[in-house]
Amino acid sequence: MLCMFMKKYIPKPLPFDELLSLPTYSLPNLSYDKKKLAFYWDKTGRIELYTIDIASREIVKISDGQLPRAPRTGYAWDRKTEQIFFGKDVGGNEQNDIWVIDLEGNAKALTETPKFQEHVVEVSHDNQWLTFLSTRSGQMNVHKMKLDGSEVTQLTASDVPVRGGQWSPDDRYLAMGTNEMKTNLENNDIYLYDNKTGDMQRVVRITEKGSHDNFGNWAPDSKSFSLTSDASGLNQAGIYSLETKEIRWLSDGTAEEYAGEFS
Repeated sequence: MLCMFMKKYIPKPLPFDELLSLPTYSLPNLSYDKKKLAFYWDKTGRIELYTIDIASREIVKISDGQLPRAPRTGYAWDRKTEQIFFGKDVGGNEQNDIWVIDLEGNAKALTETPKFQEHVVEVSHDNQWLTFLSTRSGQMNVHKMKLDGSEVTQLTASDVPVRGGQWSPDDRYLAMGTNEMKTNLENNDIYLYDNKTGDMQRVVRITEKGSHDNFGNWAPDSKSFSLTSDASGLNQAGIYSLETKEIRWLSDGTAEEYAGEFS
């Protein structure tokens, strides 16, 4: 009899307009001195670049319309926490040029390649060079240039895409990944580019059957780096030594694990 007195539940419609209007944050990026965190925020109705001071929690809006409306590529701090490098396309065409903006909001283009894709990677530890990926030679390859956009130099010349370009702490090497195994498109190997000699050498291929061997992070002394490989069937973390050319696995490969940063 009690059910006779229960009111019929009528769900209220979700306020989609309100939900869609909620501000969103994306791509947080901590400066190298760990004093500022940069992030994208659409508080004003379009995506802009902001920073927050870690100590004071002060939020500062850096950009004012210089970013693309829908960023599809990342960005990188310089080593002095003075500038941020980012990619910008035109009308969503994904043909990014590389731009730089300082913390006062002054921005300028460093490259103008409307027919090619370009993506920021990382600034060297001496704060002199920026590595970036570009298809200006036909395929995605690693390049570098001075922070003012001068001395653009192509470092790799592969007919398959090359990713990466992370500087070792002594700036001697750049870590990269590519696949030269024509019979297995799912393979990825780790390479090191020597900035002194210009040589590029494959240093990690776990199995000749092919596996995803991915660079993780450099050790502070530049003598080793972390990596992740799925050669065992599951992702497994290890450390590669440049001196011994051997990998020390950090687990037995029976659980999913991924390489992180060195403390």
